[in-house]
Amino acid sequence: MLARAALRTATNLLYPPVCQLCDDPLDTGGEMICVPCRKNVEPICPPFCSICGEGFAGEMTAIFRCPNCGDREFDFDFAVAPWKFSGTVRMLLLALKYGKKSHLRRVIAEFTMAAFEDERLAESLDEKWKIVPVPLNSRKFREREFNQSEEIADILATQTGYPVLDVLARTRYTPSQARLTRKERMENIEGAFSFRKLVRGAKSIAGNPVFLFDDVFTTGATSQECARILKEDGGASRVVVLTVARG
Repeated sequence: MLARAALRTATNLLYPPVCQLCDDPLDTGGEMICVPCRKNVEPICPPFCSICGEGFAGEMTAIFRCPNCGDREFDFDFAVAPWKFSGTVRMLLLALKYGKKSHLRRVIAEFTMAAFEDERLAESLDEKWKIVPVPLNSRKFREREFNQSEEIADILATQTGYPVLDVLARTRYTPSQARLTRKERMENIEGAFSFRKLVRGAKSIAGNPVFLFDDVFTTGATSQECARILKEDGGASRVVVLTVARG
């Protein structure tokens, strides 16, 4: 232990630790991002849509649906995201996904844990939840070499005790949804997933609640299709979409 501590001290002297986002020096060892970067976040606070979690300005106190959700029917019960896709949270996710800084997944998971403080989950966290990450198509997996949602979900599983079950599969390649309209996204993603019935633990989905985990919630097109599969083919009792951020 003493030898390791001495080596760590010597390393810090030769290579002072810096913030992984802004390169400013870190005051203490063991941290990955500095205090100013940690504070550069925008939490999603009430009032927000009871389905998709989109925030709204105003003094509304009653439960409401936003215009985008309206009278639409969803297979997921609601979406939970603690942060807006901006500032530090956005930089962390982009650095993980496209900068391949996989070590940042621990910081991202730490930020994500705030989602479990949502009042809508208060009375159900002792239930037998399962965490199901949204899968990547094999082509995108080869490009990135990892699935960011699965990497973060694995750490959340350690923190919460809820098991991660890899029961969803991408059945076809889907073009990027970044520039598509809501309607185009729904059409683009339709039929793109299937339930992997032979995966270990797949049967335990039936009758139990599921956290469908992804990094960012935008229009909800991907979440809706995955939730439909989890309920229709997996028999999930409930599906709550859990993401790091709301786009």
